[in-house]
Amino acid sequence: MKKTILGKIILTLALTAVYGWGCGNPTVQKDTQLPSGLSGPKVLVAANLSADDLTKKINLASGSVVVLKQEYSGQGLEMAKALGIGGKEAKREVVIKRFAPGQLAEVEWKLTYKAADGSNQQHVGALTGADLLSSREMYLPALWPDGVNNSYGLGLLWLSAESYENLTKSGFGTFDFGLTNRTMIDYASTTVGLQAALNKLQTSISDISAKTEVSLSRAATSTTEWPLKVNGTDAKVKVYTAKNWFGEAVFLANQQYPLVLKIKMNELPDGSKLNGLLDYEVTELRDLQE
Repeated sequence: MKKTILGKIILTLALTAVYGWGCGNPTVQKDTQLPSGLSGPKVLVAANLSADDLTKKINLASGSVVVLKQEYSGQGLEMAKALGIGGKEAKREVVIKRFAPGQLAEVEWKLTYKAADGSNQQHVGALTGADLLSSREMYLPALWPDGVNNSYGLGLLWLSAESYENLTKSGFGTFDFGLTNRTMIDYASTTVGLQAALNKLQTSISDISAKTEVSLSRAATSTTEWPLKVNGTDAKVKVYTAKNWFGEAVFLANQQYPLVLKIKMNELPDGSKLNGLLDYEVTELRDLQE
């Protein structure tokens, strides 16, 4: 008897939890609204924001999209063709899948270009294991292989927290573009000569390093304004610029999201086949929320 009564009580409580009181004639609400005072994520509106304010509001989260332009010239154009990219320029859309500021990042990407016959072609891939805490090396998009791959502890498109702190506070820091990272080179494609070009560059840098600290970067500790489309609005953000032996990097003046907006390489030695391949510029940020 006690079990029967207990069973009825449990059933009553269960129905109450699902349908509410008055469950003799239950109905299910089809439209669920958030309680008053609560709302979902707000889309970041860039219009009418100063460069300072917009830079502070930029928040890269899962689903945010970074759009960048890559252009190829000289021997870099030939290398791009060997990598299966048959145009002089390409657009790469990088979708953030996971991002913990100053810790890690995971992304998916799609690269599209127009082939010689006018058709649209694409490559796709994903990268995991980016180190945003202490890595002193980027992983330039031109070197990203198709398919799902590891980032080998490189920083992808971002400065690490350590590099950002050093460059913006003191104006000096050890930071480079990841071109001599041994693990990355070992996994680079061997069939198109990319690995050979990276190995040759490493040999050249070994000789140069005896006289020059190639990874020592210098940055202005003051910011400048930089044009950037944000959520469909042509706007301006604040950036820092750092330079070293490899070239120049322009990065967002946002400590949590120090995205490198532009890489402009210097001419690499010994007629490197990487010349004209590695530059990129971020042209747009999409699907950003406050």
